[in-house]
Amino acid sequence: MARVNDFMLKADRDKKAATFEKRRLAWEKNRQSGEMSYIFRYGVLRFGGIMFLCFLSFDVIFDRQKLQGARLPGIIVGYLFIFVIAFFFGLWEWHSNEKRYCNMQKPQDSNIESQMK
Repeated sequence: MARVNDFMLKADRDKKAATFEKRRLAWEKNRQSGEMSYIFRYGVLRFGGIMFLCFLSFDVIFDRQKLQGARLPGIIVGYLFIFVIAFFFGLWEWHSNEKRYCNMQKPQDSNIESQMK
């Protein structure tokens, strides 16, 4: 029976193995910093910060009247809600990466070793 990557050249398999190893080591480094640190850095700061800046710039460019007056408290609550969504996005991203890491850790290592022969 043919192996999964028999159609690939050895150089391509080696490159794929090296890429996998680099991603695995990067995820291990992120795991060491902890779940809440990852959620804060990649969810709240990265995703939430980008979304906050995008929505703020759209509000400034297209609806300047909205940022003044009685609607301002509602807008502030809406922007804070972006960071709540970003927290849950970071949580989802952590769990999906962790699941991928745990599922592919052992089978991928043995698969790479068998491909190198």
